[in-house]
Amino acid sequence: MEFFAETSFLFAIYIEQNNSATADKFLDYVPSGSPLSALVRFEFENGLRLQAGLFERDRRKGLALRFAEAAQMDLSADLERRFWEIRAVDLAEILHLAQELSEAHTQKDLQRPMDILHVATALHWGAKTFLTFDARQANLAKGAGMKCPLKVS
Repeated sequence: MEFFAETSFLFAIYIEQNNSATADKFLDYVPSGSPLSALVRFEFENGLRLQAGLFERDRRKGLALRFAEAAQMDLSADLERRFWEIRAVDLAEILHLAQELSEAHTQKDLQRPMDILHVATALHWGAKTFLTFDARQANLAKGAGMKCPLKVS
């Protein structure tokens, strides 16, 4: 398994934003049937609901429900046509790897738990390339030996 797509990469693909053009270009190199973590899918879908809720409360924030629903439908279609495949994981192994990453990086680099779990999953699957637009997460993935080719902020 070559690539691990993280949530910020999915958002750039399925919701138009500043880094979408970069994500779209890189997506050409991601082979059909690439694994997608169930945790990434959960975080993406929860993020869409969060953005829609923010928009309902203040139309200057978040994302209109129709855009969130369209992004959800697009991801579902890509899963159905098997562009992405939800791959099983060994949760005990991922938590073991996450603990090691946390001990080595959290205090020094202020790592977030979800980011650590994503990097641990990528390591568990043997990913060589970690696709993220999050600088802190990219630094963690690089520290774990993966390439992070996307320009991060």
